[in-house]
Amino acid sequence: MGTPSTAVQLRSLVSSDGTLELSLVDEPVPEPREDQVVVRIEAAPINPSDLGLLFGGADMSAATASGTADRPVITAPIAPSVMKSLGGRVGATRASITAFIIPAVAVVLGAVVLDETVYPIAVVGCVVVLIGAWIGGRAERVEPAAPAAEP
Repeated sequence: MGTPSTAVQLRSLVSSDGTLELSLVDEPVPEPREDQVVVRIEAAPINPSDLGLLFGGADMSAATASGTADRPVITAPIAPSVMKSLGGRVGATRASITAFIIPAVAVVLGAVVLDETVYPIAVVGCVVVLIGAWIGGRAERVEPAAPAAEP
């Protein structure tokens, strides 16, 4: 059996007009190298703690469905007061940044609540993750400069 050319991905997109869109999209699957394998996953659970990130603070009781049976699209409004806190999620690229903060929060909660030992490598990892999330959250797209006209 060959490698599939596409796979289905669940997307959660918060748009600047105050709506959340959940959709299934086809994504290309890169051809594996000789030392790689492709694993087909038929289904995967969603961790309940990830639902807050997935739904982005949207009012799911007011959600509407569209699309097709194979590719449904769920759209839900987000209150303006909630949108202020989701500024870093607007746009597809920035939508997943908050997910990278979860390990740092888990380390802190483990130490504070469960009195777990925090090893130096965990602290270094948390610092790297938080710096990366900060850089990704503030990055803006820069258009390349137009080539200079020849004299």
